[in-house]
Amino acid sequence: MNIVVCLKQVPDTNEVKIDPKKGTLIREG
Repeated sequence: MNIVVCLKQVPDTNEVKIDPKKGTLIREG
């Protein structure tokens, strides 16, 4: 659920990747 909420808060999910090690969102650009 937390991941879904985070993705909704991001303007463009296509430019966002999730770090499998840290479990955090990484924004490119």
